[in-house]
Amino acid sequence: MCVLTNFQQVPRLAGVLERHPDLPIALDHIGMPRLDDGPHFEDEQPLFDLARFPNFYGKFSSWTIAAAAKNGKRGCAEFFRRLNRCVRAAAPDVGGRTSRQATSALIKGSSTSQKSN
Repeated sequence: MCVLTNFQQVPRLAGVLERHPDLPIALDHIGMPRLDDGPHFEDEQPLFDLARFPNFYGKFSSWTIAAAAKNGKRGCAEFFRRLNRCVRAAAPDVGGRTSRQATSALIKGSSTSQKSN
């Protein structure tokens, strides 16, 4: 199931994920966080907390990357590193690529998209 919601509702997904462990739930645009509190991104902790559920999938998009990029290259990299640490703790191998490789590709893609804008 794919869920699109505002970020204020993201913490409520934990209960749904817990009650329905066999139901894969993808959070579209990873809940559309504002990502304006970098470089620590403490306001996004509810998102990072969802990584512990094996049935949770975060779908991020160019919207998410653009929001992270507003923090500059260093801030964008830190957001994806933090997300990566949470995912790596829950699943060491992501789609045949290590989570470190996936994060590295995201950071490189973000800096490329900033240059083209």
